[in-house]
Formats: sequence, structure tokens, C-alpha cells
Amino acid sequence: MASDLLNLGSQSVLTAQRQLNTTGHNISNVNTEGYSRQSVIQGASTPRQYGGETYGMGVHVEKVRRSWDQFAVNELNLSTTNYAFKRDVEENLEMLSSMLSSVASKKIPENLNEWFDAVKSLADTPNDVGARKVVLEKAGLITQNLNEFHETIRRQSDVTNKKLDLGIERMNQLALEIRDVHRLMMRTPGPHNDLMDQHEKLIAELSEYTKVTVTPRKNAEGFNVHIGNGHTLVSGASASKLQMIDGYPDVHQRRLAMIEGKGIKPITTKDIDGKIGAMLDMRDEQIPYLMDELGRMAASFSFEVNKLQSQGLDLRGNVGGLMFTDVNAELVAKSRVVTPSDSNADVAAFIEDTSQLTSGEYSLQYNGSDYIVTRPSGEQVAMQLSGNALFIDAFALKCVAALLPESVS
Repeated sequence: MASDLLNLGSQSVLTAQRQLNTTGHNISNVNTEGYSRQSVIQGASTPRQYGGETYGMGVHVEKVRRSWDQFAVNELNLSTTNYAFKRDVEENLEMLSSMLSSVASKKIPENLNEWFDAVKSLADTPNDVGARKVVLEKAGLITQNLNEFHETIRRQSDVTNKKLDLGIERMNQLALEIRDVHRLMMRTPGPHNDLMDQHEKLIAELSEYTKVTVTPRKNAEGFNVHIGNGHTLVSGASASKLQMIDGYPDVHQRRLAMIEGKGIKPITTKDIDGKIGAMLDMRDEQIPYLMDELGRMAASFSFEVNKLQSQGLDLRGNVGGLMFTDVNAELVAKSRVVTPSDSNADVAAFIEDTSQLTSGEYSLQYNGSDYIVTRPSGEQVAMQLSGNALFIDAFALKCVAALLPESVS
């Protein structure tokens, strides 16, 4: 009995010591980012039987519990993703708004007004050679300013692509760090309170870049970490890699893909959200819309001015020539169409009616009997060839060489 009493006392002292150690651990990590408070859960030791009676054997530590709530963590990660997406979208819109209110953009309407004033002056004195030169000079300023502003917007798209590369690189680093934490968990007996803090800290940072879902694996083999709409970035002790690959049909419109072993699988970015989603939205939606509107204005203006020029005569009595580049020049018309790299078709999009020009992209596919045109709104229209062309809204799609491709954009 003396030995039992000694064991009981020593076990109680050890239990109290472990509680003090845990309390000290909590105090030491009060300023540690991502640390979760731990508490000792104690329980009564198994009693013993003596002379038909049951005698208690003191206390012991059952486990060290981590103060943690799965629902709260999931909601925090989701909120982090949504906040990062909306914050970056707002910053991108503010940046584009500042571009539209910049000195360079304000020159566009100023140059247009000056050109109209010059045309009005020329109409009053049509034989004045100096007035004609002023009109041409003002037209050159319009062209120069529009081209410079267009290039400024295009460079912003390049900047966004570089930011995407950096974001993807950081996500790959996080995937490797999460994988390493899983391996540590598998090599050491649990509970893994401090490792779980480290794991959740990495998940929280990953949530800034994309939507993240974490599910436990069987037999204590770590976790599965999914991004977007279910793509597995980390599976237990292995991690996949994200990469930007050539787009389709436009190779310059790069897509997000996941490398799994030796395979490369393009992934949809519809539910990516976070910083990556905001950058993709900037590159694929906001910047193209701005460039489309700028291009629509430039094309309509030059088309109508050239049309009026062809209805008049110059000083020598000849039919007026083009003041701006012909929007339906073959090189320009062909530049409006992007075909897949495996297609040998040569298609051009000629503008027939500037009043029907809209923002966005059209896509064309051949299903064996009809050509299916998808408008920017998503509406699909089945069409038949009329001669060697397809007519849709403002455009006439004409085959310059070979046949119309199975898919163009």
C-alpha cells in the first residue's frame, strides 16, 4: 500500500506538472501567429481491487486538447478567399478607372473635338491647302493617341500575367510546405497540435489565392487539399504542381493547368476566386472589355470617316482616298480571327455594319452540317454558308484560304 500511495502521489504531481508545462507553452506562444491554445484533459486512473473493495489510483493525463473549431476555420478560410477576391477586383477597377481619367485618355475626346473643328473650318474654305493639312495633322494625333492608349492597356495585361506567374509560384511553394507537414504528421504519433497550427496557417495563406477545401484522409495519412471546384493540390504525402500553359485556340491567352506526374490537365477557373481569380478576371474580362470598347470606337470612327471620304472629291477632282487605315484591309480583317494551332484555315472577319459592333468574343464551330456561332452573350446560332462567307451581326466571316475551320474565336 505504501508503494501505491507513492505512485499515486507521483502520478498526481506529474499530471500537475504537465498542466503547468501546457500553461507555460500557451503563455510562451501568446504572440505566435496561428497558435491555438492548448489545455490538458485529465481523467481518473483505473482503480484497483483490494479485499473486495475498489480503491482509486489517482489521476492521469488523457490528452492535450487544442482549442479549435472546424466550422469556424472553414468559414474563416472562405471569408479570406472572398475578401481577397473582392479587394483585388476593387483595386484593379480603381487602377483602370485612373487610366481612363488620366491625361492620355482625356486627350482622345480633345483630339476628336479638335479634328471636328478642323473639318468645320475646312468646309468653310475647301480650297485652303493649309486647312487640309490641319485636318490631316489632327487625324494623325487621333491615331497616335489611340494607339498609345491601347498599348498602355495591353502592357497592363502583361503585368497581370507576370503577377499570375508569381501567384502560381507561391501556391506551389505552399503545396510543398503543406505536403511536408503531412509527412511529419505521419512519421510522429499524435496528437499533432503544433503541427496542426502550422498546417492551418499554410491553408489560411493558400486561401488568399484561391478557394480551398480540406478533407481528412483515412488511417491518419494527412489531408487532401482541394482548390477551386475540386482539383486536388495536395494528397497526403504528395503534391501536384500548378502551371500556366498555352491557351486554346489563342495560345497567348494562357490557361491554368495542374501537373500530375507526367500529365498536364487544364483546370477550369470558374470557382478559383481569391487573388488568382481576381487576376484572371482582370486579364480575361476587365482589360479585354476596355480594349474592345476602345477598338469599337476607333473602328467605327475610321470606317465612317473613310466612307465619307469616298463620297467626295479632292482638289484635283479625284475620288477621296482613305484618311485612316481601312478597317477591312485583309491584314486587319485576318487579325480579328484566332484559329487553333492545328488548323490550316485562313479566315478573316470583315466589318459590314459598325452600328452592330459589340464588345466581347464570338466563337465558331462546325458540327458536320452547320456552323455554330456563339455570340458574346452566350447565345448560339446555327448558320449556313452564303457563298464563301458567314454573316453574323456586324461581321462577314470569309474564307481567305482553305476551308472554314472547325473552331475559331
